[in-house]
Amino acid sequence: MIQLNLLPDVKKEFLHAKAMQRNAISISIIVTIASVGILIALGFFLVGQKALIASKTGGIEERANELAEIENVDEYLTIQAQLAQIDGLHATKLNTSRLLDILPRLNPSAPNSVRFASVDITAETSTIEFQGGVKNVSALTTFKDTLENAQISYQSEGSGRTKEPLFNLITISEYGYSSNTENKNAAVGFTILAEYNPNLFATTSKNLNVSVPNRETTQSVVGAPKVTFEKDAGSLEENDE
Repeated sequence: MIQLNLLPDVKKEFLHAKAMQRNAISISIIVTIASVGILIALGFFLVGQKALIASKTGGIEERANELAEIENVDEYLTIQAQLAQIDGLHATKLNTSRLLDILPRLNPSAPNSVRFASVDITAETSTIEFQGGVKNVSALTTFKDTLENAQISYQSEGSGRTKEPLFNLITISEYGYSSNTENKNAAVGFTILAEYNPNLFATTSKNLNVSVPNRETTQSVVGAPKVTFEKDAGSLEENDE
């Protein structure tokens, strides 16, 4: 069978253009419908969000009014806030009771032993002030050298054992012959300022030990020198500098 195409090329192009036009219109209609649907959905979402926010706000205000009606609620809230800070305050407090343990370990053996008149801690500047008396100037030098060479070792949570100098700066602020001349073991009075390692009194420092090179000063050492406090151990003559 023989078929003849009697449509001219112009007619074919016209029909092709009409088909493309119909497709474009159809796609435009679909896109428009989809866009309208998305806008409607967004509208419902925004309305729902506003309604939810309004509901939550109303609930908060209602709960706040209920709390406001409770007698002394401000005091309860203040106590609760303070209780929440207890752990943090406990972690930053100083364990100054350790000073009583380390003094015997820092006191040289006789005849260079120190008679303490007072030992004061200043937390703001991390310093310890030693006041007392020794037998002579040589004993005072020995005590100062002991402080300079003293070390602490301790453990912190999540880390191994650490060893550090106990004091960073030691200064003899004054010394001279004591007015208490009857006690030959406290003939020289002195005042020493020492800047201590903050880890010494930190509650986070566990299993702390103080030692001096060539001399173990743990509490297990038998016959360790004792700390002696005497009323007039650090009294200086008025004309001494």
